[in-house]
Amino acid sequence: MHEIPLVLDPTGRRRLEEEEILHAADGPVLVDVLGERAWAIGHQELLTDDRVSKDPRQHWPRFISGEIVGGRPR
Repeated sequence: MHEIPLVLDPTGRRRLEEEEILHAADGPVLVDVLGERAWAIGHQELLTDDRVSKDPRQHWPRFISGEIVGGRPR
């Protein structure tokens, strides 16, 4: 299934609108941050799940392979 990502504003100007979308979602939301796609979680209970991590070494293939190195804005 193809999902269109929610493009996040890196300046934070749309933060409240983006947070509303994330919190209203029924699960993880595909997002685009500066051209990188990721899954964003808006439900607190998912943040305590051991399968969920913000560690790029665990879940970001382009980081793991060395294609993306430190210094890239997040």
